[in-house]
Amino acid sequence: MADLYNAPELKYGYCKNECPIGRMMPLATEESSIEGIALRIVREFDYKGLRTMKETLIEIAADGKVTEDEKEGLMTVLSKLDEIALVISEMKIAGEKILKG
Repeated sequence: MADLYNAPELKYGYCKNECPIGRMMPLATEESSIEGIALRIVREFDYKGLRTMKETLIEIAADGKVTEDEKEGLMTVLSKLDEIALVISEMKIAGEKILKG
C-alpha cells in the first residue's frame, strides 16, 4: 500500500505501531515539510553540539568502562542520537515521496 499510494510513512507507521522492536525505535510516522526537516537537520548537525557529543563520548570510552558518574553523559548522548535518528527518518519519508512523484 505504501508504494501504491506513494505513502512511505505507512511503512514507518506500521513498524512504529505494530512491531515490538519498532516501538522502541526513533522513527517518524508522519509526513513533514521538506523545509522544516532541512532546518531541523541543520540544527541537529550543529558543529558545536556534535563536537560536545564527540568529546563526551571520548571521555566516557577512553578507559573502556562506563562509570556511574559517566552514565548521565551517556544518556544525554543517546538522547541526542535519537533526535538525530528521528529527523533522518523524517527526511527519508519526504525524500521517498518526492523521488517517486
